[in-house]
Amino acid sequence: MNAFAFAVALVLILCAADAYATGIHRWRRYLRAQPETLVRLDGVFRLRGEADHNFDLDRGTTAAGTPLFFTPLADPTAQGLSHGDLRSGQNLAFYAPLAESR
Repeated sequence: MNAFAFAVALVLILCAADAYATGIHRWRRYLRAQPETLVRLDGVFRLRGEADHNFDLDRGTTAAGTPLFFTPLADPTAQGLSHGDLRSGQNLAFYAPLAESR
């Protein structure tokens, strides 16, 4: 019986540590009753660019005559590629005050 109790206690301790590591403990502040109506918008906006050069390490084309890696469409003999992207993500939250039920 002691081994079983030890195993159960060990599983509970490990599961609690795992839940804490995922950040689930932070939900407690959102579950409390809010004093007033609150609308909150959080988000992130990221702009990123890259300039790449010489993907094929000057190996030339394949036996079929096509380049081994992508080449710019405007100048197929060039070896430089550049690109950029942007990412945006929003989180809209609406909190309403909770009334006590009597």
